[in-house]
Amino acid sequence: MSDSESPTFAVLSLDALGVRLALRCDDTDTLGMVRSSLGSFETEESAESITIEARVQAQPPYAEVSGERRELDPRHAPEQVFGLVMSGLLENTKEYVVLHGAGVEIDGRAFIFSGPSGSGKTTLALALAGRGRPLLSDDFIPIHRESLLAHPFPKSINVRPGRSTDLAEALVPAWAPKANDGRLTLGADRWVQEPLPLGGVVLFDGDPTPPTPTDAYCLSIRHSSRGDEMAQALRKIPGISVLEHEDDDLAIRIDPKKQPRAELNSFLHRFGDSILEYSLISAGPLCTDASPETQPLAGSTALMLMLREVQNRHETGALSASVGGDMTRIASEVAAAFADCPCAWLMPGTPEATAEHLENLFKNWARTA
Repeated sequence: MSDSESPTFAVLSLDALGVRLALRCDDTDTLGMVRSSLGSFETEESAESITIEARVQAQPPYAEVSGERRELDPRHAPEQVFGLVMSGLLENTKEYVVLHGAGVEIDGRAFIFSGPSGSGKTTLALALAGRGRPLLSDDFIPIHRESLLAHPFPKSINVRPGRSTDLAEALVPAWAPKANDGRLTLGADRWVQEPLPLGGVVLFDGDPTPPTPTDAYCLSIRHSSRGDEMAQALRKIPGISVLEHEDDDLAIRIDPKKQPRAELNSFLHRFGDSILEYSLISAGPLCTDASPETQPLAGSTALMLMLREVQNRHETGALSASVGGDMTRIASEVAAAFADCPCAWLMPGTPEATAEHLENLFKNWARTA
């Protein structure tokens, strides 16, 4: 279809994180993929909705977000559209601080575990669900800024090949990974149904020793296009080194002592239409055959590490605007939410053994709350 032809749009209306958003899309497969992921948030159309218009069938494909045109890569257009929808929700919510992590409910409390993408959060979430523990999420944990309660975020689960697939098939025997592009939709009975007070947090990255907040860390940026331009821009930011640039991936090293956060946020906004995903890189192998172990983690260290994982902290977003750009206020709110929570550092073992270890740890924490 040429850009001048009038497309036929289907509409998906969502109400999530206190944000109403409408996706108008000319491609039923793309719309169906977004609906299968976020269908639990589907609602009636509203004139007050933020609108994303995706023309996947156009040549070349593109999307319009708040009047701004974003080019789409034909190879990754559905994935990019989903990313734009998630970005639209995250950038426009000011009611929640959204953490990158997974969580389960035990004895009426929310227990969060967080690590880099690909570190095993989803695998552990599925293993805990297999032990009968209701899920908050495998990816996003919204913390309400007034109540300080953790809210469920029941989107479909992106299951990667390996142990996650085995655990998913055990949970839902009729599930076919290839037919569903690796996305698993769980029934409502598998999800937490209401907001919960926080009970504790476990962090991990594959290193047996927890990092300090001033240690350098590495970030992976998966992109659809403009890779050379992105690498060139990153090399100009003090405190950031480009480690690798191969195919659709960039690996960078960030030195927090040189405070590159503002420049990095500007970079992420500038290249947002080309970035498919960015996440921390784990320090070592995860889900090994060793016995899982945890050690106490100072609350101040846990707080600083969790703040790196706030998903809606962009300087152009509604959360930042709500505090006049003073993100120390958000840090104080996160600190208040976790003020009475125990924190631990995890060295995982096998998914099953680690799930049992975490379940016992969380039950002990719940008893002493």
